[in-house]
Amino acid sequence: MRDAVVDFNRFPGAPATFRAFVTDPGIARACLGVHAGPESAEFAALLDRLHGEWPAPRRARSAAALRQAGRSALAAEIARPGTFLVVAGQQAGFLGGPLYTLWKALTARHEAARLSTARAPFRLLPAFSVASDDHDWREVRAACFWRAGAPARAAGSAPAQGGETVEVAPPADPAARGAAVWRARVPRDQFPAAAILASIGPDAVFAPDLARVAAAYDEGGWAAGFEESLAQVGLPGDIHVFDARDPRPLLGPVFAAALDQRETLTTALREGVALLARHGLAAALPAGPRLHLFRDAPDGRRRLVAGSPRLNHGGADVGVGGGAGGRAIHDEPEADRARRRPEDYSPDAALRPVALCAALPVAAFVLGPGEAAYHAQLGALFQALGVTRPAAVFRVSLSLLAPGEVPGAGDPLSFDRAGKGVRRALGEAADGARALRAALAPLDRAVEGSFRRLARALFQAGARYEDALAAGGRDALGAALVDGRVPQERVVCGLAARARFGDRIFDAARLALAGDRAHHHLVTLA
Repeated sequence: MRDAVVDFNRFPGAPATFRAFVTDPGIARACLGVHAGPESAEFAALLDRLHGEWPAPRRARSAAALRQAGRSALAAEIARPGTFLVVAGQQAGFLGGPLYTLWKALTARHEAARLSTARAPFRLLPAFSVASDDHDWREVRAACFWRAGAPARAAGSAPAQGGETVEVAPPADPAARGAAVWRARVPRDQFPAAAILASIGPDAVFAPDLARVAAAYDEGGWAAGFEESLAQVGLPGDIHVFDARDPRPLLGPVFAAALDQRETLTTALREGVALLARHGLAAALPAGPRLHLFRDAPDGRRRLVAGSPRLNHGGADVGVGGGAGGRAIHDEPEADRARRRPEDYSPDAALRPVALCAALPVAAFVLGPGEAAYHAQLGALFQALGVTRPAAVFRVSLSLLAPGEVPGAGDPLSFDRAGKGVRRALGEAADGARALRAALAPLDRAVEGSFRRLARALFQAGARYEDALAAGGRDALGAALVDGRVPQERVVCGLAARARFGDRIFDAARLALAGDRAHHHLVTLA
């Protein structure tokens, strides 16, 4: 198993904000706050502060909410003093979502173990928050699998047809496109087991017990089906998976403050925009006047809009009294209702991290490229709502390559071995030249000239080696892109990767996690 890396500047889809963070730790520190590192004095101070903010009574309340939601194991851990979470999160994608979901969870596990070792007596546990209330349906409604004997290729994504249960959309002409993935799609909230079983093409590389996954969707909806899918991939059991809705009963004060202090929150988000602008970076989240809550309803959720009269069943928003033409949808103020019945509300992308940290003892967030871009705006929002901002750590980014998928030499690191051999031979020659110089002092000037020529040759050989290695990386990256444009980790389902490569996907992740997070890793599995 071999690992090559590619710079994020050459990696498709990596936001400019994230590229700035991984190349300049100063910008990352200014925008994301404390970095979760075992040697970081700032992270040690953060843990001490959180320890004081999470006394036994507060922990007991959080544990009770988790226990009521059926998360007894996580509840027992949360109740223990000195226990904190390293949290990754993701909208609940169909059949577990693409590979980066798994990479997030494994990063949380790796970082929790690393930080616990360095920060005793505190205990850091890996956790994964399933954002089952997120409404970005088009982002998560597809699952892609390799077809037997062929690399994955994007199949295109069209909206589900009304009334259809499951649509399977292989390419119109697989042979012409060089074979493709099966892309199974489902309409919102419809998960009949038979339809899911029928949605996967007969030649898809797919091995798990799909009947169990389908039954989980039938019985528990998005979150349960997502969790079972991750279990089928082989997610280690010590990663505590929970639904972002689980601690919702604790969030009445945060939701009420989001409504009562909406001008303050708008100002806080604008401060985040200004901070990014000072570093030449664009904001990822809108910072205009808005409410950061949705009202949950049987037919989906609706954003609360101040002063909007749109109360129709099919509208996109729900009006909250207090503006020209606005009218309240209840007899009591909306903030009072949110405080009393927080289960009826859900936060937007800006408020969700703050709400989670208000409900659970979170010490660090695992951030992907997109998440890092919007988390960079949230420092002032945490402060405005009186919630301590956790540390940040970047998730690992990697692609899985089978031997022979890389064009040319096939092994992007073959140049590495050759380069080391060239440099070793040149080093021996340099040692010989030094001995010659000492013995032939009268020829000192001539030997100096030889040294200069030797240094130039060494530099040129090194440059050629770096160019060759970069070319190998480019070849490997090309093999890792689906349809030559989209990274594998954003397309291919984790279940498909497990079926194709088995437990080696976890070995690949460990290899990449042992490296740096400033590059995308191209791991060729033996």
